[in-house]
Amino acid sequence: LSNAIKYMRSDGPREMAITLKHTSETVVVSIQDTGEGIANDDVSKIFSRLYRAPRTKHINGSGLGLSIAHSIAMLHQGTITVQSELHKGSTFTITLPKK
Repeated sequence: LSNAIKYMRSDGPREMAITLKHTSETVVVSIQDTGEGIANDDVSKIFSRLYRAPRTKHINGSGLGLSIAHSIAMLHQGTITVQSELHKGSTFTITLPKK
């Protein structure tokens, strides 16, 4: 959530949606925003520890948040994925099994 706010564009729509769905086997949380989006070249790297996309170096951050979120999801036998389009926004989806 904090990344969705931090990387929100200053122009255009400033929206964020959080959805929660569950089945008998999983819980799925999605966070969708109308922020800057993530370049295709960076999508495969954003969950790596200390990775900061070159075009976001001017925004304060350590490059740890998404890698920590990824580690937490994995520790719970879950996943975290992203779909993003540059200048249009991103959707992060966390899927966790019910135990």
